[in-house]
Amino acid sequence: MARSRIDPSSYPIELRRAIAEFLPTRGLPLMAPRRWTDRVLSLVMLLTVWATAATLKDRFAGARQAVVLMYLSRKRPGKSFVGFMSAIVRHSDRLIALIAGELRESLPGRLGRQWRIGSWLAFGVDGTKIDCPRTKANQKHFPSGGKNKSGPQMLLVCLIHLGSGLLWSWRRDTSFCPLDPSPIRPQIGSSGPRGFARETFFSFNESPSVSTAR
Repeated sequence: MARSRIDPSSYPIELRRAIAEFLPTRGLPLMAPRRWTDRVLSLVMLLTVWATAATLKDRFAGARQAVVLMYLSRKRPGKSFVGFMSAIVRHSDRLIALIAGELRESLPGRLGRQWRIGSWLAFGVDGTKIDCPRTKANQKHFPSGGKNKSGPQMLLVCLIHLGSGLLWSWRRDTSFCPLDPSPIRPQIGSSGPRGFARETFFSFNESPSVSTAR
């Protein structure tokens, strides 16, 4: 039996096409006066998260190189990690909201029978505390943990679609804020439930809750 062979040079193009299937068809232009266009910045952000290199700078370098190979005829994005992070600070909230919003709207059709568990839309809520670097900005914004000499901590609360196991939404806040689901609950969108039939929230040392809606 003849083995199928994959041309390594075609992989960046195939990866670009695979990712594009889940990106908005509008609102992520490839052409712009600045080096970090919305589409290039979005792709480098995604690939930096997925990369396996040991340091963040190495992950960025690998992700940038992959995107350059995806668009060989286009203007190259900046090589500076500092410049990349500056672009993220300016544009990431807007881009993540656009990409995540469009993806949420498309998921009921993509997931098919996995969209519901029986006749229910089921979501789980869980949270964790994350130790932050002891920078002056973090120490000013995030309170220290409960133990002596502990550094600043951030609270991350996630909403998970149980039928697929996909991360649906999230909220970051100080580690001592009340667990209020309202910032993440409305993001279920028009294709999902308008509200939850019931909600139960446990402390972080107990089992995560499950919220369901018909």
